[in-house]
Amino acid sequence: MDGDAFLAALQLGDSLFPSGAFTQSSGLETLVADGEVTAAADLRALLRTHLVHRLARADLPVLLAVHDAAAAGDLDTVLEADRLLAAVKLAREERTASARTGRRIAAEAARLAPTPVLTRFVEAVAAGRCIGCAAVAQGFAEIPPE
Repeated sequence: MDGDAFLAALQLGDSLFPSGAFTQSSGLETLVADGEVTAAADLRALLRTHLVHRLARADLPVLLAVHDAAAAGDLDTVLEADRLLAAVKLAREERTASARTGRRIAAEAARLAPTPVLTRFVEAVAAGRCIGCAAVAQGFAEIPPE
């Protein structure tokens, strides 16, 4: 990874980056309070389940598809990917968290490094044509600005 990409990754993951992602725990506090997660092994199992069965099978494929579509300027595919990902986020809280984070990431990306397709995506989210999932917004990463 080159220095600019590494710096961008650090910035996106920083708790001060205005995406709100750091506030999303996927219910960890509730699982601890309910006694479902009581030890390091429980936490490892929970993280593995979340990474393998949720992120790797839904968010990651969408992120990759959006990355390719955004690079090609294909807003229709981006919007369809967003709708499909929102459909598999069955819990309302998960959809809401993804949309809240995604809207912030997309808005900041459009402000800092606008592209025509990203600008149209932000407009589509604002118009209610899609919810703006976080993985979709992250799919715009490293699309060179014009």
